[in-house]
Amino acid sequence: MSAGSLAVDCAVSNEAKGGLKLITEIGISLPEEAVIEYPDGTQRRCRIRWQRLNEVGVSFLD
Repeated sequence: MSAGSLAVDCAVSNEAKGGLKLITEIGISLPEEAVIEYPDGTQRRCRIRWQRLNEVGVSFLD
């Protein structure tokens, strides 16, 4: 996941049609919007919906 100049390694915990639940390596504060980059290079814009410690819920914007 990237947000501006910040890049964060994360793993997908749950996936739904409209978004993802991610697990980050560390509990960091993220901005309102970010870009998810998949291992194949595909990117999707997303909005951070909630964050608890190292868990993050996002919804896709595209």
